[in-house]
Amino acid sequence: MNELEELTKLAPPDSLWIVGGFLRDALLGRSSDDMDLAVKGDAEKLARRFARRVGGSVFALDRERGVYRVTLEGKTFDFAELQGPTIEKDLARRDFTVNAMAMPVDEFRASGAAGKLLDPQGGKKDLKARRMRAVSEKGFLEDPLRLLRAVRQSAELEFSIAPTTWVLLRRHAGRIRRAAPERVREELLKMCETPRAADAVRDLEKAGLLAVLWPESNKMRRTARDFYGRDGVLGHALDVVASFEHVLESLPVLFPSFHKPLAAHLREPVSGHPLSALLKLGALLHDAGKPSTAEKGEDGKPHFHGHEHAGAKLAAKAAGRWRMSKEETRILTRIVRGHMRPGNLGNVPVLTDRAIYRFYRDFEEDAVSVLVVALGDHFAYLSERARRGGKDPVFRAVRKMLGNYFLKKETVAPPKIIDGHAIMKALKIKPGPKVGEILEGIREAQAAGKVKTPEEALALGRKLIKRL
Repeated sequence: MNELEELTKLAPPDSLWIVGGFLRDALLGRSSDDMDLAVKGDAEKLARRFARRVGGSVFALDRERGVYRVTLEGKTFDFAELQGPTIEKDLARRDFTVNAMAMPVDEFRASGAAGKLLDPQGGKKDLKARRMRAVSEKGFLEDPLRLLRAVRQSAELEFSIAPTTWVLLRRHAGRIRRAAPERVREELLKMCETPRAADAVRDLEKAGLLAVLWPESNKMRRTARDFYGRDGVLGHALDVVASFEHVLESLPVLFPSFHKPLAAHLREPVSGHPLSALLKLGALLHDAGKPSTAEKGEDGKPHFHGHEHAGAKLAAKAAGRWRMSKEETRILTRIVRGHMRPGNLGNVPVLTDRAIYRFYRDFEEDAVSVLVVALGDHFAYLSERARRGGKDPVFRAVRKMLGNYFLKKETVAPPKIIDGHAIMKALKIKPGPKVGEILEGIREAQAAGKVKTPEEALALGRKLIKRL
């Protein structure tokens, strides 16, 4: 890395250290493009000199604490002034032992991760044990977001959380209310980017953090225990996150003919994170409306009529609490509102292209998201054997609906073969709702393969105008 050579030229060996996640990952043999640097002196001055030397851009992350970032061709270099008179005092104020190690830049340049390590908190031992351990209780008091970071980083690294740290998480869970909602959102989505998000959400629940971040989960835990078990509806929601992750891992097996474009679709970024991360939150929220709609039927089983609509309102509330963007909020609420519909379509005698078209029309760009989360929800009720069999009617319906999107796009988004002006001229009608209804009828007929030419579209339009 040429940047290391430039760094050694800019600062004396005893004034610049590599710290934090970059050093931790290097010791684990993981690559990283984000380097954290502790600076004895003026971090801004050093960051600006470095940026000029390498052709990067610099901006302040936290002027009050002296933290500046340099970006360069997909890499980031964060320069932070020591939080204390010495590097040892700085490390003592960090979050977790595995992030509280340091190595002089010149030492790292010469020897890499095998260089002489400054490790006053025993981080290397915890790395070997694959354990997240808090440096001190004070760290959670200074920055409550570290409560979430403990869970998120343990999921990213596939580490356990030390028993002493579990005690601190439970003791201070309520302090997460003091963290900025925007930072909470980032931690939640980073957590959901990992393949262990289901385990991480269970850890949030175990620590008492989920109840603070999402108070509605308390009612879910107490609802329908006789049907779902000790943790009620919440236990089912946690199972669905795990089930959804299993769907993501099994795309080539479940959808062999279009798994690649489906995977690419789920990787598309939404506000800086892959869509699949947001969908895991959707899986968690999907049954939020069940507590307010729960009632026992004549069969003795619980029923939740309309819970998807009640849940959509609660999903919007949670999205607002976490400072989600408009796009993220729309996706979450549509998932919750629509998660029952694929199951209903899976139980009709014949699933027509016309019905599939209407589904995509109603959920627009979020239809695929609704389908895959709904499949995760449905699979949570099935045995492993039933999931693998491929004969489940709901799975077959979802597979057909996704197949239409990726393999027969014209059935979900028919090409425009006639416009409103042609309809008005040929049928001698004025602008108004009727024109839109006729065009929609034509599009449905296109999706069903009944209309293929402008002439056929006009012929259908004449029939529709009589009905209207």
